[in-house]
Order: sequence, then structure tokens, then C-alpha cells
Amino acid sequence: MLKNQDPVAYENKLKELTLFMGEVFKDPDARRELFDLAKIEGNDDDIEYSMKKLFSESTNPLTRQYSAIVSAFSKNAENHRVAGEDDFNEQDLIDFINDNNIGILAPYLYDNFEPESLTELTVSWWTEEKEIEELSKNPDWDGHTPGIKVKLNEDGNFIQFRKTETNYFSNDLVYANDDYAYTNPTVVFGSFNDDEMIVNPDDGWMGGGPSLPTSTIYRPHQIGVNCNNFDFNRESLRYRMPEFKMTGNTRIFPHTNKFSLWLAIGQYTIGTQTSINLNQLALEQKIARCKGSGCTWKTNFFPALVTNWAETSANIQIIMAYRKRQSDIVEHTVQVGVTSSTTGQTSNISQGLKINQERHRLIFSQTWGKCSEMLGQYGVDQQNGLRDGLAIHQFNLHRNDFKVQFTLVPEITRFE
Repeated sequence: MLKNQDPVAYENKLKELTLFMGEVFKDPDARRELFDLAKIEGNDDDIEYSMKKLFSESTNPLTRQYSAIVSAFSKNAENHRVAGEDDFNEQDLIDFINDNNIGILAPYLYDNFEPESLTELTVSWWTEEKEIEELSKNPDWDGHTPGIKVKLNEDGNFIQFRKTETNYFSNDLVYANDDYAYTNPTVVFGSFNDDEMIVNPDDGWMGGGPSLPTSTIYRPHQIGVNCNNFDFNRESLRYRMPEFKMTGNTRIFPHTNKFSLWLAIGQYTIGTQTSINLNQLALEQKIARCKGSGCTWKTNFFPALVTNWAETSANIQIIMAYRKRQSDIVEHTVQVGVTSSTTGQTSNISQGLKINQERHRLIFSQTWGKCSEMLGQYGVDQQNGLRDGLAIHQFNLHRNDFKVQFTLVPEITRFE
């Protein structure tokens, strides 16, 4: 890849692509498709997409029709040839996109603006080398990316750039960050290398089988059920996180916030054999960048933590982390309780388990007990308030202005 072979040549080519895309987005249909990207499942009303994927498939991922962005890209290239740039070859830019896995981010664009009302657009570029350089100077750097503000009703920016090269950028350069992008429509291009995956939680490891029906689900206090009178033959217990919220951004501009979640639970088998299962429920689950009141509660952001809490599993340990450069989680110690099905005695087992998650920083690792939750602990204020009758749990990150908040609830399905 050019970015590894020659970072200076890579950034110059990325600048050229960025300004060319500024001209592409003068096309109203291309702008509408840009906004469509926020509606893709998993994008959380945020614009993040692989240009390599877009150009290789040439389809709008939402409508499955021919891509308006790809079409406008080709039309813009033809305009340059008509204007006398006989040596212009759009395949050169497409090869650059594919070879360097170029993607597009647009923080705040979908929530704060409408495609029909845009009169200007800031096109910006990001490089890993610049980010590493700035973070080495200041670990608390919030991030900014250089760019150009393009008037959407004017022509000629790209031609002017090709004639004047670096002078054009130095004379018209702006720097985009959260404050800027919040009030100025901005798109950022770069090789972000951010892949996402959500692990299916209903794989049976929690003793769950298929998802439980919702029509007969109760909170324990509603039917007076606790560990002492819970009937495992006609009742099933699940545990979930109904709501989740972050109060700031975990990563520097322009990156999206990404959270990962693990759950450890003990198992008991006949013959006093105990073990700990550590399973990943979510990997880099995404939340769009936010500011102030724009940081809102997310419903069912994570999948159910336990689909069928076994009688012999006394408690669980929840481990949450977020994607962060220069932080790795290699091994983590968990401690959970296991109750013997023959003696009824509970014993704690502790074990250091491998996580091996690169570029992640731990937020918290904490145990929740099954019996205390069933006795109503889930509704006791933890000095953070309540939501829908549920206690708000809160954990601070290394930065004092940032917290994660969430609620937890045990739910009983009673089979008649």
C-alpha cells in the first residue's frame, strides 16, 4: 500500500481524492446517497462506509440501486477530460481507493443537516501518521483533520488544485474537529481500518437455547419471586442491559465510538467440576460521535447478557472496554460463584482468562449476584438516579469529563 511505502505521496494522493470527492458531492443525488449510508443497519444514524466496497459493488447499500456516488464520480471525471485535462484518469483514483482501503466518515452530518439544504461542504482527510505524531506530543489531544470548504454551487476547485497544488491547500485550509463539524457539514476520507462485528449471543453457551417469549416476562418484584422460591422447572431467568449511554466521545475526532463487552459465568457439573466460560457478546459495537445533549440513551444497545441463568451459576462478571489506540487487553482475571447442585453450597472460582483484544482500554470489570438482583437490587438507587425504575450504574473513564451509564434488569418468564 502506498501509505506504507511513501506516506508523503500517500497524503498528497489522499488530498487529491478528497477534493475530487468534494466536486462529486456537488451532485444532489450523490449527497442524498451519502446521507443514506447513515441508515444502514449498525451505523447508528452515522455515516461510516468503505469507499472500496462502494466502488467494487457500485450499488447503494440501502436501496441496492446503482450508486449515485459512483455515477457522479464518473461524470466528474468526464467533465475534467472535456475541460482539457486529457491526462486525467479516474481509474488512478479508484486504484488508490482500493489499494489503500479508503473509507469515509461524516460525524454529525446526518443528525445536524439535510442533504437538500447544503450550500457548502468541508471535505477533509485523515492520516494515521499525523494522529500518532500529535498524540506523542499530547496524549489528551482531541483530534482535528485538515480540509477544504467547497461551495456546492461553484465549479472548478479540482482544476484549480491541479494547477496550483500545495499552494491551493495552504491558502484555503481549515481544520475540522468536533466543534467545527457540529456546525459545518464535514466529511473525512482516510484509511481507517475499522471493521465491526457483533457476536451472536444466542449460541447456547449460557444454557439458553432459543430466545424466550416476551409475552410472559416479569421483573422479580412484580410477582414476588426470589432465589428461595424460584421454580426452575416452570420459570426461566434472563439478565439484560435495557439502556446504555455515554456522556462524551471515547476516541479523538473523526473516529466513531466503539465498545466491546464480555461476560464471565461459572458452570458446575456433576462430580464437583467447576469452570468459567468467558464469551464476547459484542465487538466494537458502534455509537456515533456526540456533543452535550446529543449524547442520548440507547435502547438494547447490547444483546441479552444471560438468556437463561442456570441454577448453579451464583453470579456473573461483566467486562466492558472501548477501542483506544495504544491500549491492549491481554489477560483479565475473573471471579464468579458456582453453587453445587448436590450440596447447595456456593464457592468462588478465580481464573486469569485470555482476552487478547488489541487497541482496547478497560472501562470496568464487576460482578453482579443473581440472588441479590432477584431480591430487588436492580431497583435500588446507586446515587446516580433511576430510569424506568431501574438503578443507573455509572463508571468514569480516564478522562474526568466522560462516563458510561447503563441499567440492568433480571426478567422472569413463567411457563404455565
